[in-house]
Amino acid sequence: MDKKEFIIPLYLRVLLILLVVNTSQVLSQDIYKSIRLWSPDPEKIQVIQKLGVALDHSIARPGSYVDIVISETEEKILLSNGIIFTTLIDDLTSYYQSQNIPAMQRDFPLGSMQGNYTWEELNQRFDELKELYPDIISEKLIIGQSNEGNDIWAFKLSDNPDQDENEPEILYTGLTHAREPISMMNLFYFVQNLCESYSEGNDPEAVYLVNEREIWFIPVVNPDGYLYNELIEPSGGGMHR
Repeated sequence: MDKKEFIIPLYLRVLLILLVVNTSQVLSQDIYKSIRLWSPDPEKIQVIQKLGVALDHSIARPGSYVDIVISETEEKILLSNGIIFTTLIDDLTSYYQSQNIPAMQRDFPLGSMQGNYTWEELNQRFDELKELYPDIISEKLIIGQSNEGNDIWAFKLSDNPDQDENEPEILYTGLTHAREPISMMNLFYFVQNLCESYSEGNDPEAVYLVNEREIWFIPVVNPDGYLYNELIEPSGGGMHR
């Protein structure tokens, strides 16, 4: 084989490897952040698009704001062109890594029924959360009784939980199916996370939701089925629904 024919492909392979390594280093150093553009008019949106900043994954409240994700490079471009914004999350990678913490490390208490709360435990858990966050969790509201006379209850999470404010309302429910306790556990996890984030003031989305929404929860839609589930499989498991 001619040496030239061998050296040229090898040289190109080395260049390609160097290019890939260099590109990977550049990409790994990119820091992305979440920002909010207040009262964006169509002209401003067009300017931002012409600057090459993507808006396809934006979250907007018409007439109020638009939230977008930008890189540090795009941040410099916006600032150099006089675009004013508020930084919501300064480093999205670090933020989401901090959220990806096992439940035990986040002090989220598990229940005795294969990790899920029993009927008694979930009632106790509500009482604990109510005691910890009395300013944003309402009293328990009995909305009816089941066929077997068990209470079906709800509660509200909001900045004025015991007032009926003129705010959009959201309803989350759990345990329509007695063999799906993860739906109830998810609700309690969400409530704890929302309360903690609001109280610490480090999550603008949580603060906005609590201040601007009335969020209702019915942890157990089907208490009869869940109590039966607890009776026949007290340690969890089983296939009967």
